[in-house]
Amino acid sequence: MSILTDTFYGPSLDLTKWATYSSTVVGGRARCAMDWNYSGLISAASIFTVKDSFLFAKITPPAVVRDGPEVGMFAGSQLRIRFYFDGTRYVIYAEWRVGSSGFYSASFPYNAVNHAWWKIRESGGTAFFETSPDGLNWTAFHSVAFAVPAAAQPVQFLVGDYINEVAVDYTYIDNVNTPP
Repeated sequence: MSILTDTFYGPSLDLTKWATYSSTVVGGRARCAMDWNYSGLISAASIFTVKDSFLFAKITPPAVVRDGPEVGMFAGSQLRIRFYFDGTRYVIYAEWRVGSSGFYSASFPYNAVNHAWWKIRESGGTAFFETSPDGLNWTAFHSVAFAVPAAAQPVQFLVGDYINEVAVDYTYIDNVNTPP
């Protein structure tokens, strides 16, 4: 997984690394529309494994507090960090799936400064969900004993809005597996 890197410099997404729908590059960051169709998806063009590896990025959800936005960073189909509004506050989730069952999760209040960077990593049979204010100093907000598949799986950043909003907001993604 850690061989996937991108700082999003250039006029558009590097399609040798990413397949996308409506995301663009603005100011050296991937800009993903938060709309009802969840069209702000960025999916890696190749597949990777997080076993004995990691996936991290700087994630900047919209600053406007409102019902509906959802952002997810997926390391395959079984591990993800997700952010959304739970009706009263923004929450960050660590989520994992065992087999084909639904996702298990642990949630925490979201803090835009302390949770600016998101990381999923695996080491010794444990999946770690971490955040960082600066992309250098990481704090695990959850960990779980988890048999991460060695088989390569897709990496995705999912951005959308589960409420049909008139105005479109944006989430920005930067520095995928690249420290500042």
